[in-house]
Amino acid sequence: MSDEHHGDQVAAADVDLAVRAAARARYLRAYPADPERADGYTERMAADAAFRAEMAAALAALAGAGRMMPVDAETAHLVELRDEGWTVQHPMSCRPNLFACEVNRAAERGLTAVPDSLGVFECRAEDGRFVIGAAR
Repeated sequence: MSDEHHGDQVAAADVDLAVRAAARARYLRAYPADPERADGYTERMAADAAFRAEMAAALAALAGAGRMMPVDAETAHLVELRDEGWTVQHPMSCRPNLFACEVNRAAERGLTAVPDSLGVFECRAEDGRFVIGAAR
């Protein structure tokens, strides 16, 4: 989720994100062969007051029950380098788009051999290259 929540209060940005995700999933479930029209449907549902109210109520119930994921203060990508491979750890803000993450794509292109130093490091993509930064 993108903003903090307290008790059963949910940030408007979280409601908007949930409304758009639910609308897109609903459309693609009904019309899997027509993904081009999903964006238009998503926008119509995002403007639908009743649908937004239902989603806001559902999110508020989850937040009130303590079932919402906490806000991730981490903004950096991290890479764990091991003898047997590597793993990119994404910040929460990146997770809705993991498959399009440029850091992940750059890591796939750039990490082709076991590096000299193992451990956890900050990392980023810079002009399409994978850059390993400070150790954590």
